[in-house]
Amino acid sequence: MMAVVERPKRAEAPPRFALGHASRLGLTLRMKLLIAAHVVIFIASQVVDEFVDWLALEIGLLPAQAAVLEVTIGLVLFLLWTACMLGWVRNGDTK
Repeated sequence: MMAVVERPKRAEAPPRFALGHASRLGLTLRMKLLIAAHVVIFIASQVVDEFVDWLALEIGLLPAQAAVLEVTIGLVLFLLWTACMLGWVRNGDTK
């Protein structure tokens, strides 16, 4: 007969605990990407006027068409910002 030898189970590590803000510093890759996306969207929203002016000159848009393009790009940026915020909220914790 053959004896069955079981390995002893490892004890689980105690939960990590940190005082102050140290527990918030360990960001996941998803949270880092969400923060980077927020920064990119914010910068894009600041330069949308210049981008639309440049694009209107390059492709010859009328002022009314440029205004519609500017509003459309602003709406798209707003929706992207909203999607990032929803991702942030759904992520729950930052670990």
